[in-house]
Amino acid sequence: MKAPQRNRLKRIAIMAAVSGEAGRAYLSGAFSFVNEHRNNWTIEVFDSLKSAKDRLAEKNGLDGAIIMTPHAHLTLGAIRRSGTPTVIVDFPPPDYKPNETAISFVRLNDEAIGIAAAEHFLACGRFNSFVCFIDEPQYRYPHVREAGFRKRLSATKSFVKTLVLPTTNANQRELRSFNLLLDRLPRPLGVFAVRDRAAPRIYDYCKEFDVSIPDEIAILGVDNDEIFCNTLPVHLSSILPDHWQIGYLAAKELCHLMRGGHGRDTVYGKSIKTVVQRASTRIIPPAAKMIADMLDYIEENASGSLRVSDVANAVGVSRRLA
Repeated sequence: MKAPQRNRLKRIAIMAAVSGEAGRAYLSGAFSFVNEHRNNWTIEVFDSLKSAKDRLAEKNGLDGAIIMTPHAHLTLGAIRRSGTPTVIVDFPPPDYKPNETAISFVRLNDEAIGIAAAEHFLACGRFNSFVCFIDEPQYRYPHVREAGFRKRLSATKSFVKTLVLPTTNANQRELRSFNLLLDRLPRPLGVFAVRDRAAPRIYDYCKEFDVSIPDEIAILGVDNDEIFCNTLPVHLSSILPDHWQIGYLAAKELCHLMRGGHGRDTVYGKSIKTVVQRASTRIIPPAAKMIADMLDYIEENASGSLRVSDVANAVGVSRRLA
């Protein structure tokens, strides 16, 4: 006699980019849910979309799948054809009809991430302009983060510029235009890179044009990939989203679908764990910066006769303050 269906191990595929901190946290959250609820799942983990698509197309099909990547629209056709209950960590496509499919979407509150970035800069001190830097314009999440960033800064009537430059395949003309736009913006400048991996483009500009981080340009990323953030020349401050909780919720949502539930689009409200401040946004207080500039000027001109007014003029303050 066959064992009852409820005792059969369910075949689950999880696609996660485990090379990054976010992917590993997503995966950890999903496994925590499975272990906590003692689900009878046997799990295959894939680190590429092609592998996941190939597995979905096999005749020995899956009972469920979780796709943890913003590139998931590339697999939607394969998912629909397979009929496999699937949870995708991403935005739904425009034609998504939750009640007509066994596909759910779970995602971070990207607007809240943009708002948190703006609030971090505002807490650091006074900036004369801000940039939101997007390196993956083909996806929706960076634009929603940009909207949150602008929304918060609009309340302070701050100047905000959005710069878009793909991480790969940028030609020399695009790079020159990008650098020229950055060069024209008033300093000090706060740059919100919508993900940590976008930030090196700003570091490259600062190195090429001898721009000080964070005195002239402060930089904030998203994901808090510690190894990556701490290997940059000036360690990168970064927003830490709750990726673990998203992975946990994705596994929970897959249980709902495999029990016959309809698809849903869920935005996790408490998406931010903290902002990890490192050197890239540690702004020197104005008085300390002024004193440092004075000392530099005095050291450079020590061989000649110096007057108080000379030092004051050099740093742009009144004689009495100097």
